[in-house]
Amino acid sequence: MINKTVNIRIIWIDLIKVFAIFSIVVLHSAAPILYQYGRIDNTFWHTGNVYDSTVRMAVPLFFILTGTLLLGKTIQSTTLFLKKRIGRIILPLIFWSILYTLFNIYALNKNLDISTELFYSLFRREYYHLWFLYAMIGMYLFIPILNIFIISSSKKMQYYFIILWIFSIAIIPIFDNFLNIKAYNYLPMLGGYIGYLVLGHLLSKLIISKKLLFTSLVTFCISTLVTIYGTLYLTEQSNKYIGFFYSYFSISTIFQAVSAFIILRYIGENVIKINLKLNTILIEISNKTLGIYLIHPILLWFLNTKGVYALNGENPLYMVPITALLGFILSYIVVSLMYKSTNLRKFIS
Repeated sequence: MINKTVNIRIIWIDLIKVFAIFSIVVLHSAAPILYQYGRIDNTFWHTGNVYDSTVRMAVPLFFILTGTLLLGKTIQSTTLFLKKRIGRIILPLIFWSILYTLFNIYALNKNLDISTELFYSLFRREYYHLWFLYAMIGMYLFIPILNIFIISSSKKMQYYFIILWIFSIAIIPIFDNFLNIKAYNYLPMLGGYIGYLVLGHLLSKLIISKKLLFTSLVTFCISTLVTIYGTLYLTEQSNKYIGFFYSYFSISTIFQAVSAFIILRYIGENVIKINLKLNTILIEISNKTLGIYLIHPILLWFLNTKGVYALNGENPLYMVPITALLGFILSYIVVSLMYKSTNLRKFIS
């Protein structure tokens, strides 16, 4: 007899992963528009802002899922835990850092010394999206410590941690940026992405009622609108693009990510669970998310060279989703082909 709890869990986790990775491709398809403020049609810029603002929660969803999957469970050996988790990141990090170094030199024609760049590629981010791997290594290193807190603390204490975290990384910056009050942050130990990990543990334990689902839908809409109009306001005031609300530590992004997680988990548990074919598709794509994340910038660049990109003069209202969908499909195809090789698979999974 099939264990329904395990089956449901797989469905909603895979659903969130697939939604998040596609959202990242949408984000990177729309992002170039934002930096052209004042140089392109205002309507085009506003369209790019709407698309980008709507998917800001994409990367935080992966952080939240990490907390869902790894916190609250007994870690028998910290050494084995770190070896397993970080070991899976190191090889892809080295491989893709070297690949993107070569990509910068030979595809983007950057005037760089290849021997110097290959050496430094092992110690710094060589392309804009590779920061995520460094962030994951940092979180894996901290999880054994954070897990002790999760196991030994009450739910009330965990929510207290989240309140302090939000105050530290999201509320204090508002004083400086909007109230012109220099508020010193004396809570540096609560910085970074660790709050998302704790949120992942807490959100996975929630019982999602219809009322909570409705509240989450409203919260998602409000937080997205705050990002859209907050970014518009700051950009117009400064006469240049200001991405304060785009930060993964902005109050709107945090609430957008939390509400999206709850909505997607509800859909996975109550809507998709009976559709076995869709479940199979989600699991298949979910298994390729790391590879899709790592390779999609190259495929977006390839589409760019063929005239398929958000700034090709056509309306981004349809060019952003077209570019994102094609980039996503091409990335999936390439990663699937790489999976067929045992030697290449270790660099994308």
